[in-house]
Amino acid sequence: MKWKRITDDLPITFEDGDWDGLRSESVVVRTTDNEKLTARLYSGTLDGSKFNNWYDSNSDLEIDNVEAWLYLPPFI
Repeated sequence: MKWKRITDDLPITFEDGDWDGLRSESVVVRTTDNEKLTARLYSGTLDGSKFNNWYDSNSDLEIDNVEAWLYLPPFI
């Protein structure tokens, strides 16, 4: 699998719930510090401004320095 730069492509956000906007399924992200984490992308429009925010899937903390992502490999 090849890393996708967030400036070129983002995961599809489709799930709605008790949060603003839509969220993606869990993906692997790479930060500018070369750290790899499992995260979700939340995207939408709030008060007229578009947002794309990454949150750690395990801690729900926001990740500010994501540079690339890839889908989790399918499990057999």
